Amino acid sequence: MVSNKEYDVGQLVRVQVHAQDTGFATCFRKNENYVFYKRVDLTTYPSCNDFFGETTIINNDDRATIVSKLGWPVRLACHKDRYSYNVYEVLVNGVICQAFQRDLD
Repeated sequence: MVSNKEYDVGQLVRVQVHAQDTGFATCFRKNENYVFYKRVDLTTYPSCNDFFGETTIINNDDRATIVSKLGWPVRLACHKDRYSYNVYEVLVNGVICQAFQRDLD
């Protein structure tokens, strides 16, 4: 189940990817794992060129620390579940990357 709770800076969370639920994702499948990107362009997402920078391989149940809350993508502002699409910067596996709120627990 996808949670709509918001997170605080410094809070420890768990990665729980729900990308297949809607088709919107800030991560991609890589074999049995997922990949988070350093940056997601919140002004153009979803489009064909939204992901930039370093990647990190993540697994469900990896621990992450909330670094900051960036808000939701402009094009999803009217989506009924827009709060679950808040994008957070998280520190996971020693790398700061961005993830949807819906993929954190």
